[in-house]
Amino acid sequence: MHRRTIYFIINAMVPFLLLGTASCQRPDDKISEMVYAIKPNSKFRIYGIEIDKILSKRFSEIEQDLDAKTVIDKKASVISITKERNFVLKIRGQILNAVKDRIDISYGPVEGLSLNKNPGSVLPRSIVFHGVLAISEPVGTKQTIIRELEENLPHNGAAKDILDKINHDFLLGNYSKSRRLKVNFEMPGYTVAYFYITFSDNLEIIYRYVFSRSTEVYPDI
Repeated sequence: MHRRTIYFIINAMVPFLLLGTASCQRPDDKISEMVYAIKPNSKFRIYGIEIDKILSKRFSEIEQDLDAKTVIDKKASVISITKERNFVLKIRGQILNAVKDRIDISYGPVEGLSLNKNPGSVLPRSIVFHGVLAISEPVGTKQTIIRELEENLPHNGAAKDILDKINHDFLLGNYSKSRRLKVNFEMPGYTVAYFYITFSDNLEIIYRYVFSRSTEVYPDI
C-alpha cells in the first residue's frame, strides 16, 4: 500500500479511537490522565453499600449501620462519619498490617448552629471510598477493583474498554506514578460522581469513589 494512503487512513482513524475519552498530559510534571464518562446501573453499590440508600439516611442511622460515631468539626464546619475497614482482604505483609481503606461520609459546610446541636438528624451530602493496594498483591486480589466496577457498569463495549484499560495499565501493567485514570459517572441527583485510580510513591495502587449531591465535596479531598 502506498505510504501516503497509509498515512491518510491512520489520521482518519484517530478521532474514532479517542471517542468517549479524553487524554491530557501536563508538560510540567509529565502526568498522563485518561478520562472516561459512562452511565452506570441505576443502583450503584460499592463493597455492600448502596450509594442512594446511605445518602438517604440520617447520621444517627448511619452510626448504627457502620458502628461509627458522628463527629462535628466546628472549625471546618463539617459533620462527618469516618469508618476504617478493609474493602479487600489483603495479604498480611510487613507493609500491609494497617488498615488501608476508609469511608468518609460528610455534610458541609454547616450553615447554622442548629445543625451542630442535633447532627444526628442531618442527611449527609457526600460519601468517599478510599482504597489502597500494594502492587505486590496477587493479581486476583487487585482485580477486586475490576469486579466491583463491573457489577455497577452496563454490559457493553464502552464499559469493557474502561475495565480493560484499568486492568492493563494499573493491575497488570508496569508501575508508573505519572499514570492516572478517571471515570465520571452520569448519575441523576449527583453533581459529583466518579472513580479514580493512580499509583503512589510507595509502590501502591490508590483508588477512590466519590459521590456528592452538592456541586463539590466539602472539604476538598
